[in-house]
Amino acid sequence: MNEKDYKCDVIVYDKDMCQEFVIWKSGFHWKKWTQKTVLFNIFGFGMKLHELNINILYCVLAAIVMCLAVRLHFRVIQEQLLVITSLGVQVTTYFALGRQCQQFYDLSSIQDVVINEAITMHKVIFYLAILLKDHKEPHKLSHLIPLFTVYH
Repeated sequence: MNEKDYKCDVIVYDKDMCQEFVIWKSGFHWKKWTQKTVLFNIFGFGMKLHELNINILYCVLAAIVMCLAVRLHFRVIQEQLLVITSLGVQVTTYFALGRQCQQFYDLSSIQDVVINEAITMHKVIFYLAILLKDHKEPHKLSHLIPLFTVYH
């Protein structure tokens, strides 16, 4: 994660009752996309794609557009964590194409909020997580919900 690409903001609505934590990506990386476009064009001219059948070129173009659409559909641009002391926690995720996903966790179903760690081959990742209670057996955990994991 490049720290320059992400920004964090904390909004306090009421000192003891409601706080919102927002993490979002900075703008579009024009330099990166320009470099990739130039490299793709050089590769295309090197392979003499401009001399091929036009139908093949249309299929290649359609495949590229589909890959871009799928990538943008799942790209997270902003995550919000709204903490209301007496109600619970709402997690909102905003995607690049305007889609948003909201999850609300009732205070009675939250056992704890912890900073957890995950160990990979090359690094240790720390992340915020919500521990949910099991309604049938309150002393057991039902789920571990990681927060802001897209940014690792």
